[in-house]
Amino acid sequence: MNNPKKIAIVGVGQAGCRTLNEISTLRQAQNFTLFAVDTDEHTLAECQIDAQHKLLAGSNWRHGQGCGGDAMAGSRAIASSRTQLENLLNGFDLIFFTGGLGRGSATGGMPILSSVVKKHKIPAIFIVTMPFKMEGLGKQRTAESTLKNELFPLAEVVLALPNDLLFSILPGDVSLEEAFRASNRQIAKCVISLAMIFMGGNLLPANYADLAGLLQQKKSTVSIGIGLCSAKDAQEERHSVLFERMMQSPLLGGVRKIKEADAIIASLLGGNDLNAANCLHIFEKVKEITPDKCIQIHSVSTDENLGDSMILSVITVKFDESNDFENVLGIPDEVKVPKRQKNQTQPESEQLGLPLDAKSRGIMEHTAPTLINQVDMDVPTFQRRQIKIDNGY
Repeated sequence: MNNPKKIAIVGVGQAGCRTLNEISTLRQAQNFTLFAVDTDEHTLAECQIDAQHKLLAGSNWRHGQGCGGDAMAGSRAIASSRTQLENLLNGFDLIFFTGGLGRGSATGGMPILSSVVKKHKIPAIFIVTMPFKMEGLGKQRTAESTLKNELFPLAEVVLALPNDLLFSILPGDVSLEEAFRASNRQIAKCVISLAMIFMGGNLLPANYADLAGLLQQKKSTVSIGIGLCSAKDAQEERHSVLFERMMQSPLLGGVRKIKEADAIIASLLGGNDLNAANCLHIFEKVKEITPDKCIQIHSVSTDENLGDSMILSVITVKFDESNDFENVLGIPDEVKVPKRQKNQTQPESEQLGLPLDAKSRGIMEHTAPTLINQVDMDVPTFQRRQIKIDNGY
């Protein structure tokens, strides 16, 4: 592979650190620098990467005890370690962030991290998981709110993957612990495969700008299919086995995702024995099931370290024309938040709203502001946008 990019993979929060543990067991992990960021000292201690690549965020405030699932505490902790993060991430060509949304460190920290990389103009891909439905409506709401109000406005590329897609490969009586382990394994494969593809190219290189450009056109939902195959485990043509494994990837969500896609980025990575016939057959198979008007972007790269193995990654993009953010994520109706009716009777007593004229930067008061389009992103969102506090009715 010619002139490989310098790529970092950062696990944020408990789920992110556990995903790093899965990544560290993969042979391809040696091509990347792994970092772990969390507020919980115990979680970092269990993370199987070099100690110098671990950052205990907010240690002077949280004392390594975590943030108890409080996203605001997670945000403050990560923000208080902003200088350390900037020093840690400086000098990379591309950074992958991974973590689970819905609770504390990752939910509060991902927006801070997105502002850090944007300030330093470092391309970044955020791969986050949405909570299992069985985790409760509260986590669903928190995760959706973080995506809508914090991550999407700041980050160029956000791939939000519903954990519930994993039930296509999990038994109905699976324990919650095993479900989380399965999520970590699948996200690890997803992250490492995408990182390999964006690492560099000597044929048709994958372009970060292509993915960012597609996702910034309008609201969209994505899915990812990853297929891996080697000569020793393929009893028939390798390209056929590779394609079938990609189609069976749980985070793809089935053939319907490809058939309904508005855009597809298909990337093939192989060893030095990768030939034109393999590429032709695989991309033809993808083309056969995509809509005629679907935008298709293909990339091909070789890496001698892969030997006789091949990796096929397909990212599907479905644009959404509605203004309902929950529809973009594909949230089932039964977990949507009911909207208050306009004619609903209000209680006689009314709590006074809080004045929002003064904008406070809190713990960031004496630090250099993070300015994006002349807007100080360290000021809380509800103050920047002058959102009136809900009276609770």
